[in-house]
Amino acid sequence: MNLLSVSIPVQFQISDVRAWAYNNENAAELLEKIGTREVVRYLVGVDIHEMMSSARFRAGEELRSRIQTAADSFNLGARILFVACRTCIRR
Repeated sequence: MNLLSVSIPVQFQISDVRAWAYNNENAAELLEKIGTREVVRYLVGVDIHEMMSSARFRAGEELRSRIQTAADSFNLGARILFVACRTCIRR
């Protein structure tokens, strides 16, 4: 059995402290859930072999954009700076 492990660190900056502190009960947890949701949505429609090689950087930028759009819809007050895609297959 092969398992795919994906590690996707997200670097962000709080750009609006008031929005971060007051617009949502737990902004950090919400941002983590948004990131997880967008990663799952992205991985469903991508060729995993391509993502592990030539499309890694493109995937990171696409995920950064998707997470930023979702964070903005919740008025989180966060700016997504960088998303890195790291994948490995475990046997």
